[in-house]
Amino acid sequence: MKKIIALLLFVVPASLFSQYTYNYLQIQHPQQTWRYGQGTIDQAVVSIRPKGNYVLYDMYLTISANGLGFYSSDSVEAQMEFALPKGAIVSDLWLWIDDNTIMKGLILDRWTASNIYENIVKRRRDPALLMKNSDLQYSLRIYPMVGTSYRKVKISYFVPANFNNSNVSAAIPTNIFQLSKNPLQKSTIFYWPSDGFSNPGFREFSNGFEKAARFDTVSGKNYFYGEIPASAMNSSVTLTTNSTVNKVFVGSYENILKTGAGYFQVSFNPATLFNIGTAQKVVFLFEFDESRSSYSTLSLINSLKSFLLSNFSSKDSFNLIFSGTQIKRIKLSGWIGGDSTSINTQFDLITQNLLQNSSNMQALITDGIDFIRNNGNTGALWLLAGSDKYNSYTTVNPAIQSISELVKPTIPIHITDISNWNVGYSYFNNKYYYGNDYFYENLSRITGSVFTSYRQNASLQTNFQAVLDQIRGTIKSFDMITRIENGFCSNRFTTTSTTASDVAVDKTITQIGKYNGQFPFILEVAGIYQNQPLITKVTIHDSSITKLDNSLETIWAGNYIAALEAQPQSNSNTKSIIDASLTYRVLSKYSAFLALEPSDTLKACLTCRDETKLVFVDESNNPTIPTNDSLLAAYPNPFNPETKLKMRLLEGATGDNSSLRIFNMLGQVVKSLDISSAIAGKFTEVTWRGISDDGKKVSSGVYFAVLSTPTKRQTIKLILTK
Repeated sequence: MKKIIALLLFVVPASLFSQYTYNYLQIQHPQQTWRYGQGTIDQAVVSIRPKGNYVLYDMYLTISANGLGFYSSDSVEAQMEFALPKGAIVSDLWLWIDDNTIMKGLILDRWTASNIYENIVKRRRDPALLMKNSDLQYSLRIYPMVGTSYRKVKISYFVPANFNNSNVSAAIPTNIFQLSKNPLQKSTIFYWPSDGFSNPGFREFSNGFEKAARFDTVSGKNYFYGEIPASAMNSSVTLTTNSTVNKVFVGSYENILKTGAGYFQVSFNPATLFNIGTAQKVVFLFEFDESRSSYSTLSLINSLKSFLLSNFSSKDSFNLIFSGTQIKRIKLSGWIGGDSTSINTQFDLITQNLLQNSSNMQALITDGIDFIRNNGNTGALWLLAGSDKYNSYTTVNPAIQSISELVKPTIPIHITDISNWNVGYSYFNNKYYYGNDYFYENLSRITGSVFTSYRQNASLQTNFQAVLDQIRGTIKSFDMITRIENGFCSNRFTTTSTTASDVAVDKTITQIGKYNGQFPFILEVAGIYQNQPLITKVTIHDSSITKLDNSLETIWAGNYIAALEAQPQSNSNTKSIIDASLTYRVLSKYSAFLALEPSDTLKACLTCRDETKLVFVDESNNPTIPTNDSLLAAYPNPFNPETKLKMRLLEGATGDNSSLRIFNMLGQVVKSLDISSAIAGKFTEVTWRGISDDGKKVSSGVYFAVLSTPTKRQTIKLILTK
């Protein structure tokens, strides 16, 4: 058997890696390098668990060379460049050797893992590689993959959740799903609720999750089953849950070896903590040329819609104005409410004729100024641009002069530049300017606004957040103290998107640290907002502190390693990073995950559970009580070459409103069986001869027969033997 290796390798100097990113999924023949093409993600399943103020993602990806013309005799390589959120803490890597054999990654120092990898490559054997190239960017390599087959991996990582009033939100990694050549028909999401975090949903669309939780008979826990349809896959998707947490969330994990010592995490939103009103009025101005950006116009619109649904409320107001030969407003006069219904309604009014690839920026900005002047004279403009026509100072200087006169007294004009390719440079004042940068830099400076660029930050949502933080305002001279009443806290790491002294007023602040002693936990926060001093003290008693598992130790270690990596590098610093990485099983720039095939000294993981199999499970909330409202059985099973499926429909179901289909391990329909003659309450028998809908014999392996009726679904596993 060929040796298969999965390696997560972190290359040393972060300064060597550009923040300019290009994400793709490619399948290539390593010897015949001219044979390559865009790969396909056949299945994407994400299992999500709240871990206090962080979220744990278990991301399962099944990758193939579907439709690229490779043969079963070809051994090809899967190559994927992808982004994870900044601050992601990667904690595990699994590699499937076959459908039932999972290898859990080892954690090694970078040099050991690299030497193993290089030696295997030299011997023309079979490695797989996963690298972190920067704070955002990762590379995945899997080899070998049979040209007509697939490979499967799981990557586990933590990211901070966003707390907003009674809701908690976290992004679904649709940016990775979008890399697939053949679009996913759906992606499956499992949400495992915990105390204080329940009722999952998707911000961008309704009915994404089943209303009732399913019961997992293996773990004995409830989970919610959700699906993201293909229509939503091309834009950002946000998971939201209800939270019973008050103004401050505190969680703890006690060291099992040392009573009264452990880890804590605390999260709060300053606006909520201080009861600060942050309602804003924003006019969004669109001038976009698709030939200048890797984003399509539709993706940009959907991403902004998703962002507003996540960050605006009924207290906010907005309008949308589009560039073109004629400037067009989505609403001619008056503001649009920021509630979810209004956002969905107004964005649904955006038609293709509004999204013109034309340049009329000065007229666009002038119209935005006019709207604000005639609708209360308060608000900010936010230009979302993807063009490069304003790149000459002979054009720009008069335009800036004209606009600066119109905005007095100042109306902020914030700018997000979406252009990142096919854009030229200009040179004047002893400086090179990319596209419209000269115009954007000076316009934002004159109006006291913020200018962000998509090409300098691969996350469009992060660009949006930076602008909104500026619009909402900041707390100056911010300070926070965390302690416990009978002891002390230490080794704290605070995650904010701003500088140490200034924080966004409406941005969740999270701190991770160690404690020694006994609760209650005490939080003191102070700062200055709009020239007014703020100060508060909150005491959280032990009964109100959420008890967490050892994931909190992993999260603390990830923040500790990130802080070390941000320091000037030295031999002692590097050693500290490696030691922490190997001790806590958290990846760094100097460590690697390495997954090998089973051997005499390395065994397959017997406790690793493949949760993708839950895609086919329809479990009762009380599985110990059998149900008689439908019946599905197969005999023989295992079978070759055919099996008989015996079924009974429940009352009210008919052959016309029910279906019996065969699925493969990737969730793809292999065969739809005819049950049109089935009658409720009576047994019906159909035969499956191992033939697909296109008339081909299917390969041996595991399949699922799924009987679906208007009120119930039942699944059984089928095994086709050789």
